[in-house]
Amino acid sequence: MSNGERRQHSCEMYEVIHRIEDKVDKIAERQVEYIGKTEKLEGIVTNGLRSTVNDIKDKLEKFCDSHEKRMVKLEAFSWFREWVSDLRNNLFKYVVMMAIVGRVIYIILTHGHDILEKIFK
Repeated sequence: MSNGERRQHSCEMYEVIHRIEDKVDKIAERQVEYIGKTEKLEGIVTNGLRSTVNDIKDKLEKFCDSHEKRMVKLEAFSWFREWVSDLRNNLFKYVVMMAIVGRVIYIILTHGHDILEKIFK
């Protein structure tokens, strides 16, 4: 290899190395940009989730407070709920008892005079 060929080869190598360095620099710049964008997105997501979680917590606290107040009001009327539940559970028994009592009253009203005459005769 002659001196001229070596110089030409060196120049070509220099150009190749220079192009590779430019490409590596561009890759590094893009990586820095991606890292910056990723950090921004992470901050947005973190702040968004934090505010969403805080909003949900506040809404749940309000709901629980109002629910607790309602429960206190309902407990004040527990006697009525128990009475209605008992009525519902024993409704058939009460209807049958009312029918029997009604029948007895009807018999007394319609045949009571006859029964009293037979007793006191």
